[in-house]
Amino acid sequence: MRQGICNRRLFSLPVPEVVWLSFVRLAVGRRGEELAVKYLMNKGYEILARNYRCKIGELDVVARHAQALIFVEVRSSSSLAFGWPHESVNKKKRAKLRLVAQYYIQSTCFKLPVRFDVIGISFGTDGKLRNIEHVEDAF
Repeated sequence: MRQGICNRRLFSLPVPEVVWLSFVRLAVGRRGEELAVKYLMNKGYEILARNYRCKIGELDVVARHAQALIFVEVRSSSSLAFGWPHESVNKKKRAKLRLVAQYYIQSTCFKLPVRFDVIGISFGTDGKLRNIEHVEDAF
């Protein structure tokens, strides 16, 4: 068990390890998404939506670039024990992303060619950015 942090002070209620690890995982994911958006903007992408949610699921980033509508899945990791982050987008996840993208297109009436990209962000154990891998037209 770890002690929790609230307003930069330790409070006495113990935080179960599972909750602490979930908190850390969410923080790494959010930081990765921030870096991915900055990376895309620096490459000239127009960000249309972040964390788009509907009844089917969620899209991390929706962007427009070179007359294409691009759905970007962002994967972040602080360990390469299970491979590079972008390699974790499996068949089931790709199918889900396609469904959510169809819902997004229908609800926004975009009529552009569609592309799915994956951005893998890896951090070192010290928390510093190690690598950004952008796979265009990933599936």
